[in-house]
Amino acid sequence: MPEGLIAVGKILRTVGLEGLCVLESFGKSLELLEMPIEVWVGLDQQTAQKNTIEEIQSRPKGLVCRFKGINDLQSAEKIKNHLVFIGSQQLPVLDQQHFYHFELKGMKVYSENNCQIGVVEEVFNFPTIDSLEIRRMDGELVLVPMSDDSIVSIDKNKGLIIVRQDFLEELLY
Repeated sequence: MPEGLIAVGKILRTVGLEGLCVLESFGKSLELLEMPIEVWVGLDQQTAQKNTIEEIQSRPKGLVCRFKGINDLQSAEKIKNHLVFIGSQQLPVLDQQHFYHFELKGMKVYSENNCQIGVVEEVFNFPTIDSLEIRRMDGELVLVPMSDDSIVSIDKNKGLIIVRQDFLEELLY
């Protein structure tokens, strides 16, 4: 198993009798990769087993994929609710203005007036907007939407996110 496995999706349910699975994609990574692609499937990184996604189709209700060796309903049911991981080296390289969710975890968060707010604990991909879960310096958790109204800048090299002061005042007070 390679180091740096990144969860890129979750198998939600089966489709039909031929082993197809509906996959909730965490971002657009899977759609950008050429098939077939080597993946690891499991409840977590430690239990994940190597497999291959042979084909992905975009359908109105989500991505539908075919895994190598999973050709019937019973086999597909065994991996339902499992996560799909790829090695971080398999991800396309992004420019400085774009980032993967895992790159944001652990970044320090500051206000525009240079006060440390906290550290990014988690990044959520909600249907309407991605949001940062930030553990404040006092230990409390807050959600900050990743929009121009709240985020001034994200610097991957410095590991730093700057949040708008007026947004923070509304959120924290």
